[in-house]
Amino acid sequence: MKGAVAKAAQSRDEAEALEIGIKAEKDSILFYQEMRELVRRRDRDTVAEIINEERSHLSRLTGLRKGLART
Repeated sequence: MKGAVAKAAQSRDEAEALEIGIKAEKDSILFYQEMRELVRRRDRDTVAEIINEERSHLSRLTGLRKGLART
């Protein structure tokens, strides 16, 4: 995720920064979905919570992108 932050900081504009963030969140969700199947059964709920947090980040960034498109 640190790489995404560095890329977003160097982006040309807000739209590009949001796209970088959105891609990073999608990648994180995919990573944790795969990871959930590999961890101990007792830890799967914790990983599911992380996935939900990443989804909330994705939703927020998507909303910001939509708001930016309206301006």
